Amino acid sequence: MHVAFNQIIFYLIAVGGACVGLIYLFSPKIMPYHERFLEMTHEQLPPNVAKLLLTLMRVAGSLFLALSFCIAMLVYFGLQNGIEKWVLSAIVGTVLIFSTPTLYSTLRIGWYTPWWLVALSIVLAITGFLL
Repeated sequence: MHVAFNQIIFYLIAVGGACVGLIYLFSPKIMPYHERFLEMTHEQLPPNVAKLLLTLMRVAGSLFLALSFCIAMLVYFGLQNGIEKWVLSAIVGTVLIFSTPTLYSTLRIGWYTPWWLVALSIVLAITGFLL
């Protein structure tokens, strides 16, 4: 089976998203950049606030995993027998629809967040489309 360079790029996006998703799903506390933004450690938060933030992290982690799964399935089944323009558009559109508001939100938290990973996924998705 021939794997095109853009397929490798899309798989990298999917694997990266899955890693972030798993970290967010299984982290026992909020991320260090969340603590920095809040100017409090996880342990200093009121229990209901900590529970809410962890729940929101779990939702975000689930979304990252779902996005990663969708991208991997689109690449595997949609690009397996050659380049299908609609599949490329669907992959890039999915990444952009998810990553653009994520990038905006991440930058609003601060430059110390992993915003650059989100920006990288956007650049990679566009690069994969152009290839």
